[in-house]
Amino acid sequence: MTYLRQGLYQAELSSAKIFFTIIYGDGAHFLGLALIPFAILFLLRYLKGGSRGVALACVLLCALIFLSDRSATLTLLLILASVAVTELFLGFARVKIRRFLLVVLLSLGLVSFWYTPTFLIA
Repeated sequence: MTYLRQGLYQAELSSAKIFFTIIYGDGAHFLGLALIPFAILFLLRYLKGGSRGVALACVLLCALIFLSDRSATLTLLLILASVAVTELFLGFARVKIRRFLLVVLLSLGLVSFWYTPTFLIA
C-alpha cells in the first residue's frame, strides 16, 4: 500500500522488472548481484577439479559481473577472495592459488577494453 501512496498505480507495477527498477534503481546492479552465486559455485568447482569448461564458465560469469556494475564487481572480488582463502586451507594451496589467479586475470583481461586506467581514475 505504501507504493500506491507514492503515486504509483497498479498498472505501472505489472512486471517485476519495472517494479524493481522503479523502486530500487538500476537493473544492471540486480543482474550483477544475481550472477554472483553462480560465479562462486563455478569457482569452487574449478578450484577443486580444474576442468577447463568450468573455468571458462567462471571467467565468463565474472566478466559479465565486471561489466554490469562497479559495486557488484567489488562484492564479487571480496567474495572470490574469501572463498579462495578458505579453499587454500583444505590443501593443494599452490595449485589453488594458481587457478584463482588464472580466473581473476582472465576475467580482467576480457573486460580490459572497458576498465582502462583513465576510466578507473575518473
